[in-house]
Amino acid sequence: MVKYLIFGAGYLGTILSERLEDSELIVDKMRCKEDINEVISDVEPDIVINCIGKTGIPNVDWCEDNKVTTFFSNVLIPYWIADLCFKYDLHFINIGTGCVFQSTDFLDDDATPNFFGSFYSRTKLMTEDVLSEFPDNTNLRIRFPISGISNPKNFLYKVSKFNKVTDIENSVTFVTDIVNAIEFVSNNLIFGNVNLVHPITTSVKEIADKMGLDCEIVPQSEVSVGKRANTMLSPKKLLDAGFKFVDFDEEVK
Repeated sequence: MVKYLIFGAGYLGTILSERLEDSELIVDKMRCKEDINEVISDVEPDIVINCIGKTGIPNVDWCEDNKVTTFFSNVLIPYWIADLCFKYDLHFINIGTGCVFQSTDFLDDDATPNFFGSFYSRTKLMTEDVLSEFPDNTNLRIRFPISGISNPKNFLYKVSKFNKVTDIENSVTFVTDIVNAIEFVSNNLIFGNVNLVHPITTSVKEIADKMGLDCEIVPQSEVSVGKRANTMLSPKKLLDAGFKFVDFDEEVK
């Protein structure tokens, strides 16, 4: 059986630890590369998953005022893990983001990131660049993670608090697909950048409607302080490999 080591006990890390068999979740904060090395040596995993990252509370605007902390979590931590996984010949899976693109057309996994409007996105761009220097790692680009769990990081929870929304098409990711994709890319040795988004796109307005919410449609500038990435990604690499996504309508109720 494959043994997973998960760094980061937040929203996604906790869910993954509950749904992936034979997994160990690291709750303690990693202060330096030596801390990470000690954990990997003790656990002796087959696959290492990084869920550590700063997305900001209540949103990514927080990262603009906390750049040192954001850089440490979003760039240095995944770099250290990647380097150690290379040293120990381990498959490293990083939970990345699709918020490195701005597009109104579908972009596939090999597209060059083009969104530089927020410090959060720029740190994720740096991470993609760093990870490209190492073989045998997988960077899962997710967008607006959705689950049935009541959590501030769950996109449905966020939408439930809105009274003003945009009507811009975007890609989204279901947490069940994240769990299944981790096992899938592990078993099929899929490396590099992977667009882990559902083939069906949506908008915040559409999701609000499905949830029975009465929201006003407004421009992006009225719902956020800083710039936001709006993008539609194609999960071509996963689809070509035979990955089966969950039913969209069943997941958004």
